[in-house]
Amino acid sequence: MRQIRTIATILLFAALAVAGVGQDPEIAFSGSDGHLHTVSALSHNCTLVLYFVKHDCSLLKRSFASYNQVGRAAQGSRKLAFFGVINGTDQDYRAFAKRFSPAFPFLLDYEKRLVIANGVRNSSEVLVVKDGKVTERIKGFSKSGMNRIAAIVSKASGRKVKADTTTAPDSETLGCHY
Repeated sequence: MRQIRTIATILLFAALAVAGVGQDPEIAFSGSDGHLHTVSALSHNCTLVLYFVKHDCSLLKRSFASYNQVGRAAQGSRKLAFFGVINGTDQDYRAFAKRFSPAFPFLLDYEKRLVIANGVRNSSEVLVVKDGKVTERIKGFSKSGMNRIAAIVSKASGRKVKADTTTAPDSETLGCHY
């Protein structure tokens, strides 16, 4: 795992040197699936949904089952990729996975590079990315937000997906601050 982090760090500094200040560098993130991923590669010719998780956020107890249900429905589609983004280390992710059993892969963003580059302020925020560009932002956990995410997954995957909103509040509830 240290080798992957070292490679990711080297790639970051190389990308920063090429991209210049203020531009979104092409950063490779370790995935829970054991592969390195970049946002542009994941979103090339498909819709990418990124669900941001703070590994120690208390809102997870109430919200994760809803996101997990929609993320599970997204798996196996060629026109859609659904990834969680967790702000912890590999060890933090393993503890999170043991507790919540995610049905979709995660990107490990232990240095919050993806969080910072995209202006994510709170966990439970969702970004929709197409060809490397953020096209939609859903802030917080709510019935309308979960229904919007399900509609995006339905449209991109060609499958009818209904969000489980039983634990979702009517109004937007922001996750934990980064």
